[in-house]
Amino acid sequence: LSRLGRRVGVVNFPIRAAYPVHGFILPGMFSATSATYPRSLRAEVERELGGPYPPEPSVFRESERAAWVRAATESVERRGRAAAALAERHRPEFLFALFRETDRLQHQLWDELARPVEEIPEELRAFWRATDRACAAIDRAFRAGGGPAVTFVISDHGHGRIESDFLTNRWLAEEGFLVFRDAPVGLSRRLFARFSLAVHRSPSRAP
Repeated sequence: LSRLGRRVGVVNFPIRAAYPVHGFILPGMFSATSATYPRSLRAEVERELGGPYPPEPSVFRESERAAWVRAATESVERRGRAAAALAERHRPEFLFALFRETDRLQHQLWDELARPVEEIPEELRAFWRATDRACAAIDRAFRAGGGPAVTFVISDHGHGRIESDFLTNRWLAEEGFLVFRDAPVGLSRRLFARFSLAVHRSPSRAP
C-alpha cells in the first residue's frame, strides 16, 4: 500500500526494525525501543501519553497475578491511546494495531475466563472493557479522517470451549468452489521425511 502512495499506520506489529513507509510504524515485540519510523515517532507518542509507551507484557507469575492483570489493563489503555492519537494526527488510509495483552491474558488465565460471564472475576471483566474502549477509540479516530472505513477485529486464534467445528475446505469442495488434486511430493516434504527418519533412528539419551 505504501509503495502505491497510500498512507499507512502500524502500531505494535512484531518486527525487528521499522523501515521507511508513506506513513508511520511503531513496532512491537522483537524490536528495539528506538526502532520507529519516523525516528521521532516514539518521542511523539510519549509526549501524548505523558510517559513511556507500554512495553510487552511481563512474564506471568501466579504470585503476582493481581498486579499482572492491572498492568495488562493499563497497557491496553495506553496502547489504545497511542494508536488513536497517531490515527487522528497522521490520518492513515490503512491502520493496523495489535494488542498482545489479550492473547497473554487468555493463555495464562483461561481457567477463570472459561466460567459463565457472571462468575468471571471483576478485574478480568474490567480488562475486557478497557480493550473494548481502546478498540472503539481507535475506530473513531480512524473514521474521523473522512471517507468510507471498514474495521476488522481479528484474533490469530480463538479461546473457548469447542462445541462444533467447521471444515472450510470440505465446505468449499461440497459447494463446488474447491477441487482437490494429487500434488507431487516437494523438496520440503522429502527433507522433512528424512529428518523425521533420522530423529527416529538416533539413539535416545539417558536423562
